[in-house]
Amino acid sequence: MEPVASPAVTAPPDHVRSAFGVAGELPQLMAGGRGQTYRCGGVVLKPTTDAAEASWLAGIFEQLWVPGVRIARPVRSSDGRWVWIDLVGKGKRVR
Repeated sequence: MEPVASPAVTAPPDHVRSAFGVAGELPQLMAGGRGQTYRCGGVVLKPTTDAAEASWLAGIFEQLWVPGVRIARPVRSSDGRWVWIDLVGKGKRVR
């Protein structure tokens, strides 16, 4: 499924993309994801309303290995956390 062009208003801002190491990548809105999921190069960013749950899931997926199954690995932010809290924006969290 190919990503579609993203509207600049809802795309992850520069400081969020920078935290996940994709500052130079153009955010592309992906089909599905409730219209909130963006691909930035090889990283997919989406907001979460539950930082604790998102961090727990990322920790599980980091360690999960299933023979014959490809699983997208979570990406840590620049400070090592799975969830980056956007204090500059509207208080949304991105994982």
